[in-house]
Amino acid sequence: MKSKLLAIFLCIAMSPAFSQIRRTQWIVGGGLNYSSRTEEVFGVATIDEKQFSIPVSAGYFVANNIALGLRLAYGYIKESISYTSFYFRDYSYSGSSIAGGPFLRGYLLSNTSPVNFVVETGYQYGHMESMYQRTGLKATSQTRKLSVIAIEAGPVFFLNPNIALECLLGYRNETIIGSKNNANAFYIGAGFQVHLGKGKIAEPKFKK
Repeated sequence: MKSKLLAIFLCIAMSPAFSQIRRTQWIVGGGLNYSSRTEEVFGVATIDEKQFSIPVSAGYFVANNIALGLRLAYGYIKESISYTSFYFRDYSYSGSSIAGGPFLRGYLLSNTSPVNFVVETGYQYGHMESMYQRTGLKATSQTRKLSVIAIEAGPVFFLNPNIALECLLGYRNETIIGSKNNANAFYIGAGFQVHLGKGKIAEPKFKK
């Protein structure tokens, strides 16, 4: 299995394909991000949290290797707190969100490389519907406004000049508007991008 994966990687790295990341080209795509954490709190409670998001995006290369665009994402989070003492009631929380906003991404290598490296940052604003539940008590629901700031980076593998696969590591700061609640999390992501258009190549200028 490992030898097959290595062979695939070498074929991509040695292929004559070039990446479509020139000025005036377009980029559209989507992916899946996931984060998970389990934490012991002073030996009296265990926090278990899982979160994923499905982003879709479209962007335009304002310069070679630099794209600016818009992203829309659906997110879901589930968290539970289990106590070791019967004096406290176990707690669970779940929520789903829709948020959108601008992003800026840059490719660090030239457009002749079939393997590149991308760095991206973005901001999203939207709303979240959440449900709170304590053992033995009635569940309560809430709808709040949400803002997210994220930065991510990782390798990009161009299967051909128009299609690329991405593997990303990111960091996200999530804030509930109007409250003191915010959350920070690292996440991993994978996705694909479709690059469209021919792009423009700067022509040399000669003095007359």
